[in-house]
Order: sequence, then structure tokens, then C-alpha cells
Amino acid sequence: MSKLVDKLKGPDNNVSVMLGVPYYWRSLGNDTEKSPLLHVLIKKADIIMPWAVGRFGSSGYNAQIIYDDIQWCKTNEVDYVPLVFPGFTWGNMHKDPSIYYAIPRLKGDFLWQQIAGAKSVGAKSLYVAMFDEIDEGTAIFKTAREADTPLNGSGGLKFVGIENDLTSDYYLWLTGQGTKWFHGEAGFSRIKPVRQ
Repeated sequence: MSKLVDKLKGPDNNVSVMLGVPYYWRSLGNDTEKSPLLHVLIKKADIIMPWAVGRFGSSGYNAQIIYDDIQWCKTNEVDYVPLVFPGFTWGNMHKDPSIYYAIPRLKGDFLWQQIAGAKSVGAKSLYVAMFDEIDEGTAIFKTAREADTPLNGSGGLKFVGIENDLTSDYYLWLTGQGTKWFHGEAGFSRIKPVRQ
């Protein structure tokens, strides 16, 4: 991978390279191969985006990790974009309906917790996962409500819909509110905005 980054950047360094990296890349913990060569590779990149999906739920979110990541990146002259996601399920992947809502969406509270956390520790931009991953429960695009979501095949599996008391475009709207905040609009805080 290091040679590929070198080749892409070339002698003129006229391209930018963004790397998707494990969430615990800085400490070489949990989801990361324990090789210091990862840091050597990251220092060659222009920007990194750690993959956070499924790594924590609302009670395990810790913005300090993002802050420490940002500080490491500043020291090593690498840009950093944290990832936020609305929720997650292992149900379809493991064909087990009992593990739906492994990381509940909480009507947008979980997503806003991450947006506000990243903003509070100095993040300048975000990557939102994902626009269309309804099988993993991370989709922000318009989908049917949970009560109206059809089964996916005959095994009792289903896609994760929008909470029944939310509008089908709620997560698009909430992501838009986060975008406004990150673009400098005032009036936002750790308290999730209320849709009028």
C-alpha cells in the first residue's frame, strides 16, 4: 500500500490521497493490525477517515478519541475527517433477527451525539455513513417506516426502517442540520435540533 501511495502522489505530488483506516488506528487497538507501519503509511497520505461504523453505541461514544486523533494528525500534517453514522444492525449479515438494532438509532439522538461531539473537539468536516445501507441500518436516505418495512426473503429478515413516529426523510434532514452547523451557521449545540 505504501508503494501505491508513493506512485499515486508521484514526484509532482499533484494528487491528494485519502485513506480509510481502522477506527483505533492511532493506538493500534481493537480493530487494527498491530503494526507501526500503519502510521508510516498514514503520514504519506493527505487525509484519513477512520471507519467508525459498529465500533460503539451511544453509551460507548467518546469524542476524546477524535480529539486525540486530530492532534496526532495536526502534528503529522495529515487532514482528518471523522465518520458519523445513525445506527447499525448485524441482523441481515448474520441472518439473525435477534440482533437487529445492535446500535439503535434513538430517533437521531445517536447521530447528533456524534455530530456534536466531533464539532466540539475541532473537527472541520464529517463523513456520513451511509446514504443507502438499509441492510446494515445506517441509511440516511428516505426509507419506509419500521411498521411498513417488508421482509427480506423468507427467513424473517428485514431492512431497518425509519422509526415509526419520524418522517421518512428525517435522517436526511438531521444530516442537513449538521451540515449547516459545520458550515458556520449559528444556533446549534449538543441538543439535537427540533424539526418545525
